[in-house]
Amino acid sequence: MQERLQKILAHAGVASRRHAEEMIQAGRVSVNGHIITELGSKADPADVLAFARAANRDGSRSVASRVPWVWCNMHPSANA
Repeated sequence: MQERLQKILAHAGVASRRHAEEMIQAGRVSVNGHIITELGSKADPADVLAFARAANRDGSRSVASRVPWVWCNMHPSANA
């Protein structure tokens, strides 16, 4: 299932969705080696998503990985 790049970057903890939009427009995000500059672009979770932060002055790119969500129920059961 494809998701918007902003959402993938936000879930990976790279940036907020708004900051991810700025990164995409600046050409600092690539999917499978192709630089993406258009908002609304989508990617599969299996795609390789790389990004360059402003701190990466040498032009190197970091790879974003998907982090699975784990939900915990904090309320005791009715039988407790």
